[in-house]
Order: sequence, then structure tokens, then C-alpha cells
Amino acid sequence: MRLKNSVKIALGIGLLFIVIVFVEAKYRNQSVGDLHVNISNQADNYFLDSTGVKRLLSNGKEGGLEKITYRELSIKAIETKIKANLFVENCEIARNLKGDLFVDIHLSRPIARFIRAGKPDFYVDSLGKIMPISDKFSARTLLVTREQNQSLPDFGRKDKLLLILIKQIYKDAFLKAQITHLHINPKGEVLMYVQVGNQVIEFGKCRNINDKLKKIKLFYHEILPIKGWQAYKKVSVKYNDQIICE
Repeated sequence: MRLKNSVKIALGIGLLFIVIVFVEAKYRNQSVGDLHVNISNQADNYFLDSTGVKRLLSNGKEGGLEKITYRELSIKAIETKIKANLFVENCEIARNLKGDLFVDIHLSRPIARFIRAGKPDFYVDSLGKIMPISDKFSARTLLVTREQNQSLPDFGRKDKLLLILIKQIYKDAFLKAQITHLHINPKGEVLMYVQVGNQVIEFGKCRNINDKLKKIKLFYHEILPIKGWQAYKKVSVKYNDQIICE
């Protein structure tokens, strides 16, 4: 009885193995069907569209992935290729039983543009990733210039607080709309230029960031409405517990 059961189990395993091999062969020999591209975080962020993704997948060749079988295609390699695009934060690819390919992409979003004299400009995202300027689309972001320093920022170490300041401005709707340009002088002190009004804001070094940003909002919400928008040309928030208006 035990021998019969063992034979049945062995036959079952063998049959299952044959089915798996058959399905795998059919799976790998199946041609790529329809390509479905979904791009998230694309609102006002048009550095990459579905046409560009299809071009990436086909290496710019006519016909795209048509007549290509999954034996010739590596989904993992495609994911790696798309993730290598600096405007892409993440990418996941799947297929269904019909052979259709589904590409889900989440784009990186620039939060600042660094302008450099004699060198190419670049964008940065909230993770500190550096992205090139694109001929396809120009993002409306905070501008950053650094006097006497045209090298790439080191957001992992010495420029870590600068990235925090940029992120805090981006996350605040009022500050994002009002502050248009950060200029860092040779001493590492930040000057802020604004959208509305003639004020230049002396922020000082990237320290006590939240306290200084609160003082800036206090100045615009409580002082200027009383004194008038043209009353001051310079505002300093770099000193503790002080707002100096001139």
C-alpha cells in the first residue's frame, strides 16, 4: 500500500514537472502583447512621457517591442534600464497571461534648480538626487546660486542643511510661492529673493531653519500688513529671537 502511494506521489510530481516545463516554454515563447505605461507624479512634471518610455524600451528602433518574444526579453533588465533614467524614482514591470506588458513609473520631482556660471545647470529632488536640465520641459522651481562655488553640492555631508532648507521651503505653500531665489555667499550665508515685494531677506547660515522660516512668515503676515509692502528693503532673520527690518 505504501509502495502504491509512493508511486502515485512520484507520478504526480513528475506530471507537475512536465506541466511546469510546458507552461514555462509557452510563457517564454509568447510574443510581447500590448504595452501599457502608467506614469505617476507627472502633474507639472513632464520630463518623461509614455512615448519616451516606449523609446527607451525599444532603444529608439521602429516597431518597439513588436514581434519580440519573452525569451528575448528580460523584465528585470528593462526595469534596471528605466530606473537608470535620472528622472525616474522607481519602476515596476509586470505581464499578464496574454503577454501584455505593464510598466508603472514614479517620476522624481525637481524642487530646486542650481544655476552655475560656466557650467551646466541641474535640478535636485527631495532626496538630493541631481538631475540634468531637459530640452523637453523646464520646471518652475526655486533657483539656487552659490558665489565662488560652482561644484556639485554634497547633500550627504556639508550641504545637508541646505537641502533641508530647500525642502522646507518647497513643503510650505506660502514660502514656496514667495521665495524664488536663494543665493549663498562665500561665507555660506543665504540671501533670499522674493516674488512679491522688494525685500531681500538675510537668512544667514543654514542653522535654526524652522525658527527662521517662522520669523519670515511672521514678517509677511503681521508686520507688512501694518507697515506696508514698500516699507522695508532688507529683512534679517539670522539673529536669534530678532527680526531686523531696514
